[in-house]
Amino acid sequence: MKSTIFAALAALIRGATAQESIQGGAIYNVPSGSSTTITSVSGTFRVPDASVPLVGPTSGHKGIYAFGIWVGIGGWAGSGSASSCPAGSGVLRAGIDVYYDGFSNVPMTPWAWYQYGVSNEAGAFAYAGFNLEAGDLIKITVSGVSSNVTAIIENYGKVTSTAGRQPIQSAPPTFGFQGANVANTLCRTEAGWVVENHMTETNPPEPVVMANFTQVAFTELNLQTTAGAVGAKAAKLVNINLADQGGKLTDCSAPSDSEVRCRRTLQ
Repeated sequence: MKSTIFAALAALIRGATAQESIQGGAIYNVPSGSSTTITSVSGTFRVPDASVPLVGPTSGHKGIYAFGIWVGIGGWAGSGSASSCPAGSGVLRAGIDVYYDGFSNVPMTPWAWYQYGVSNEAGAFAYAGFNLEAGDLIKITVSGVSSNVTAIIENYGKVTSTAGRQPIQSAPPTFGFQGANVANTLCRTEAGWVVENHMTETNPPEPVVMANFTQVAFTELNLQTTAGAVGAKAAKLVNINLADQGGKLTDCSAPSDSEVRCRRTLQ
């Protein structure tokens, strides 16, 4: 990753402003009143191709198009987020960001990141030296058992599934999690598989211009709780909806308990 690109992209935060719907995918919440907690969540997806939208109000944008894909436990409550976790609780997630250069009309190199803590510590950190390209099959596993919190990202390359295979690259966080702090604040009643049109660190913040993309399919899903496994069909489906960018930008579904698909609309 070029350092100049990373410096610019690392400034992105994942919060939201009022009336914005910036997340698509599936969010599972432990039923209200239950003592059950989430212990781990995982899933695979293929790094999609990014391009300029051909229709809609952003099709002529001269700038950077972007979106993120992540798997995680917890979430930051806010108008633009699908999270129902209480304010001040923590999040632990990992994912990738995909970019397209609308100035030069070329795709940019995706980068992998992890993120943890409470909302006012909303930094995303790169997995240093982790290589990605369109078509790679990525697996993310996030665990929050007691004070042992981890987020591992693995790249399996151009294979059809992870079954019986070893990753060509695997990375834990570069800087660690300050485990006790994350464990104490983590919202253990929510987990998700999400495509996100994240926010810029401008004043006021606003959603990035969302790139067009080939379908994102989360597969090999595994969500474990203290009461046992939970399938994707128990999760709430959500979609990105931004009036300034054309309205509903994703169409997400859960064809089975082990799969969530998100299609980009207004292509």
